[in-house]
Amino acid sequence: QFALEGAGDGVWDWDVQGGTVFFSSRWKEMVGYGDDEIQNQFSEWEKLVHKDDKKQVLQDIENYLVGVTSTYQNEHRLRCKDGSYRWILTRGKIVTRADGGEPLRMIGTHTDITEQKQTEKKLRKSELHLQIAQHISQIGSWEFDSASGKITWSEEVFHIFGLPKEKGTPSLEDLTAMIHPEDRDHHSQVVTKAIEQGQPYNIDYRIERSDGALAYLKARGETFYNAQGQITQLIGTVQDLSLIHISEPTRLRRI
Repeated sequence: QFALEGAGDGVWDWDVQGGTVFFSSRWKEMVGYGDDEIQNQFSEWEKLVHKDDKKQVLQDIENYLVGVTSTYQNEHRLRCKDGSYRWILTRGKIVTRADGGEPLRMIGTHTDITEQKQTEKKLRKSELHLQIAQHISQIGSWEFDSASGKITWSEEVFHIFGLPKEKGTPSLEDLTAMIHPEDRDHHSQVVTKAIEQGQPYNIDYRIERSDGALAYLKARGETFYNAQGQITQLIGTVQDLSLIHISEPTRLRRI
């Protein structure tokens, strides 16, 4: 208990059959209560659980107690004394069973993960804004891992290439096959030069989408290195210029 509370975690010790629970001082402090303000009853914790989380957390406990799951872990919100809610990560383990296998005693921890949840929420919002911005500007982002050869696309790149996101990012070979035959060699030379020499690139080329339509693209990329000076990644953007080329045909730029 001292070790866990020293790390900021609360501790609980539950008499499963009797319904009483020991809540440590840190456990109570986490939700703004003093030692004498929460009784040692399972119902004390239950009434603090957010109504939208209660069904799932009780189901997770039941699944663990009857052996449906091998571990107990859940994230839920607890109401604090001031009426606000904190996100809690709780983990527990049965430490004592009756002769027939019924759980008698369960011990676990509470960890405050509110800041982590807030960070995740901000990140999701930021990712959504980026996704919307890419869709409006018709610019997608991509990443190439030089060690694995794996290519990662943003959602807008799938839209630009006319490929379903559900099938995943195509291989480098499949991607090359989509490039217009007249632009394929030049595109390959530019990308190879960027990988081997670490030079950024800016290239215009055409692709044949999966529906047979011709698309004009502009791709930019830059290289990134590890501490040993080895190239690890290419990261860049691809923009759909098809509408511009349709309204005013221009010559592809060779660099």
